[in-house]
Amino acid sequence: MASTPTRSQGSTPASTGWGQETERLYESWHRRVAAAERGHRLMADRLRRRYLALGIPVVILTTLVGTSAFASLEQSGGVDDWARALVGVISIAAAVLSSLQTFLRYATRSEGHRIGAIRYETLRRDMAKTLALPRKSRGNAEHNLEGVALRMDRYAKESPNIGERLWNELAKEYHLSSVPPDPHLGDRAVVIPDSTEEAADRR
Repeated sequence: MASTPTRSQGSTPASTGWGQETERLYESWHRRVAAAERGHRLMADRLRRRYLALGIPVVILTTLVGTSAFASLEQSGGVDDWARALVGVISIAAAVLSSLQTFLRYATRSEGHRIGAIRYETLRRDMAKTLALPRKSRGNAEHNLEGVALRMDRYAKESPNIGERLWNELAKEYHLSSVPPDPHLGDRAVVIPDSTEEAADRR
């Protein structure tokens, strides 16, 4: 009875699918993740500064309005009209700034971008570790790409928007526009048809 041949310890392991095109796609995703991480960090810092720029005047104005000096000035009968007008302007400014602070939600949005940056940073490090390993030690390429794609999709849905202008700047900085989404396209540009052209084709 013939025995089933077994692979010896010194034999070459089976291919894991890490070819040149696959690695090129993985590297393009790695750059995209790094750009997303930086974008969320920039947005978190920007919104935090806006929160402070709006919050500090709110605290100052509400404190001034609530002091006993302004209260006595407002209740006094022999006060000049300009003093009463000043108290009214400060009260209105404090109310408006406080409403804007609530409406714009700078603190909440900044925290959302901070969490998004941490998530993308974790994914970027995992991808960098994979790229640092020899191809035969990375595991199956298809499973690796699938796992990365699932995490990228989940993070994109759960994270706030970075903004088109900032993302375009990051795309140039990280050379994202020159990387096609599909390695089989090579260096060919991806053409997105206009919606009016698609509607005309369907008629």
